[in-house]
Amino acid sequence: MSSINVFVIKSKKEANIQQIYNSLYNYMKDKKYGIIFEPKGYNDDFLESIKCEKQYFVLTDSDSCIECGDIFSTVDSFEYARMFSKKQFSNKEYEYLYNKLFFLNDIIKIIFCDIYTLSVEVYISNQYSTTIDDYNKVTNVVDGKLTEAIIKSYEPIKGNNYYGLKTIKFSVYK
Repeated sequence: MSSINVFVIKSKKEANIQQIYNSLYNYMKDKKYGIIFEPKGYNDDFLESIKCEKQYFVLTDSDSCIECGDIFSTVDSFEYARMFSKKQFSNKEYEYLYNKLFFLNDIIKIIFCDIYTLSVEVYISNQYSTTIDDYNKVTNVVDGKLTEAIIKSYEPIKGNNYYGLKTIKFSVYK
């Protein structure tokens, strides 16, 4: 399943965005994922609805494609956890996802190295959501622990037993 994601950097003054972008690009290249800065034609209606014109980026499965299906997928964690007993299943799935998504905490650290950065708004969805109304659930994240917040958001919610990525907005603070 494909997903969308947008990371919006909020700052009190113009952040040294090029330095942040260079650091993020090099980091993601080492992780073998892609990152595209301020892409045009990517969910433009949504970006317009959140009044975002600059200082944003999207994570992708590779530099050659804007699709993002593998990064936030839980299929591989489920398959991994199935190798263990039912008693260990939840812990093993969490452990796998934590190791897989830990790079998100590192991304936040890189962004917050800029002294003018105030917060990062992260919009993630398991579908092609195009309006801000789709992101009615907001999770505040402190201390840059985005990985943990995303994994927690995977848990089933009342009336829905689905374990996996949902449409959600994270507001990440230092």
